[in-house]
Amino acid sequence: MKRAAPPNDGDSGFTLVVVKEEKSKVKRDEDFAAACALIQNFQLCAWEQGIGMLYLGYFDQKPAPGNRISADKKMTWL
Repeated sequence: MKRAAPPNDGDSGFTLVVVKEEKSKVKRDEDFAAACALIQNFQLCAWEQGIGMLYLGYFDQKPAPGNRISADKKMTWL
């Protein structure tokens, strides 16, 4: 069943999600995952109501390079 989008009165809103950074890496990872789930659920609810969403994140920051292990060292061929 297709729903008609609600009328747009020109208003727009913003939502900012902030996560307190914990010292424990495990706790930081859990908090990050919970924040991601919150954002996704919010987007799904908005989509269901015909509301468009735009997610920007940290688009100007490049991730720090990590230590990579070659595929040859991780795979065992039989």
